[in-house]
Amino acid sequence: MEIFHIQETLQNLLKAHIPPLTIQTDTPENFVVTGTKEVMQGKKKVDGIYFASVVPKPKDVRFYFLPYLHT
Repeated sequence: MEIFHIQETLQNLLKAHIPPLTIQTDTPENFVVTGTKEVMQGKKKVDGIYFASVVPKPKDVRFYFLPYLHT
């Protein structure tokens, strides 16, 4: 399977959960999905905490996933 197809599949799987998740970044270099619940991140209040990202590289696609999120 080509890298592009892996990237596209991962992004489509994440997009299937919007809402309740939201897309924070959607560029060719980075696709980031966050939650929508206001939370404290350190001393700062953020609209949604990081959930997952898809980062294509020349020889692979990196998938970062932190499933502790409660949307």
